[in-house]
Amino acid sequence: MEPTNWVRLVFQYGSFAFAVLFCIVLTRWGYGIYQKACSRKDPPASEKEKNTYRIYFLSVAFFGIILVVVSTIFWIAKYESWHVYKGVIKKLEHYKKITSSDLYLQQDWKDPLGGKSQIRDEHFIVIQNKPFTEDQEFKVTFSKRGDQWDDELPVEYIPGIIPEYSYEFSPEKEKMILKLTNPPPKPPGQSALLFISTAYALESEYQARKKSLISLRAGVDPYKIEVLQDERTDVGKKIGALDYLNKLNNDVIWRYLKVNTPKEPMVLTLLDLSRHTDEELAYKAQRLINKRIEIDPYLAEKLMSNNREDQREAEKVLFRIEKWRADKILNYIPESEDNPRVNSLREEIQRGQKTKVLIPTASSTGDRYYVKAEWDSKDEDVVACLTELFNRSLIHDRTLEQEREIMRGRDKSWVYDESKEWALNIAGEIEICGGNASFVRYGYAELY
Repeated sequence: MEPTNWVRLVFQYGSFAFAVLFCIVLTRWGYGIYQKACSRKDPPASEKEKNTYRIYFLSVAFFGIILVVVSTIFWIAKYESWHVYKGVIKKLEHYKKITSSDLYLQQDWKDPLGGKSQIRDEHFIVIQNKPFTEDQEFKVTFSKRGDQWDDELPVEYIPGIIPEYSYEFSPEKEKMILKLTNPPPKPPGQSALLFISTAYALESEYQARKKSLISLRAGVDPYKIEVLQDERTDVGKKIGALDYLNKLNNDVIWRYLKVNTPKEPMVLTLLDLSRHTDEELAYKAQRLINKRIEIDPYLAEKLMSNNREDQREAEKVLFRIEKWRADKILNYIPESEDNPRVNSLREEIQRGQKTKVLIPTASSTGDRYYVKAEWDSKDEDVVACLTELFNRSLIHDRTLEQEREIMRGRDKSWVYDESKEWALNIAGEIEICGGNASFVRYGYAELY
């Protein structure tokens, strides 16, 4: 080894390098010259010479042992052991952001969609030079709105496991929480107490911005309506708008629900949001339309109105909700009235062919609407029609021939967009082509 390499090793390892040098190199050298003196025949070594070499050997060996002990003590005193704690927060949607000044974070995207995944796990790790304590906590900050960090939640040190958390909405607490999904087993001989540390989110108030728009109805803030009806509004702002509405008295809430914008009736907007994939948003929309006010008799009254605009508004809602809810609304109208229009609606609801129930799926750019298309792959006319439809309607740079190659042998596909109207229109065109269309929530299927 070159001298510069020896110097580098000594500089890097310090006292350990000298310990190795004395124990391995110099000790072997001392033992070698002593053995050589003892085995020499011409002339044989005197006892005095042997004793001298014996003292050399023992001195070097003894000094090496002392050096190893001293360097080990020095290492223990100088460098404490590193302690590591790690875990994971699982199944975070793309729009849910996370940051922490206490934890190192690493994203693990679940990628069943070939680069279009919206789900990830956030692995975290803490490294410190002293043991962890059982009551030690590390702060993690979450956000569901792009321009504001909302919830600061503690991750608690739990010995004996690699903790797995989920960030979810608790209807009981009406807050977002970090829920431990793999609590440690109950210690033998103890009660059913689980060492679960569930941290509840701090409530964040929605900072309403005023917008200089003409009010659609007296006492109604048009900005709140815009926030809820715009598919590109992020989840956090929608939750803030629902929090605002839920704090109003029932008379004022009714003013919002009776608004019918050029896009759609507000009552339909809230019904759609009640199916949202974000649990907190869906809960707050359900609370508004199921607990605060009764919309079913209101829509039944609209159906029986003499005003044709009211009738059309109620009919639009009727075909965009679940069958059980549509039946419940129609049950408010006595069959004894023998209304041909209402009877026709009952029959159409039972057939279900016109019913289109959307499921808003949260994403980083607002809401998405997924449509599942299914067809008979052996029906060449249906395949040809759908091939042309997908090639014309989806965003891509494929030729029609490349589209045909993709469609070859397939009998299902998933398409999505941020527009309700687009989702409804393409579902109708899929059915015109001879396929079946259904509205689904985001899943782990391979999207088209």
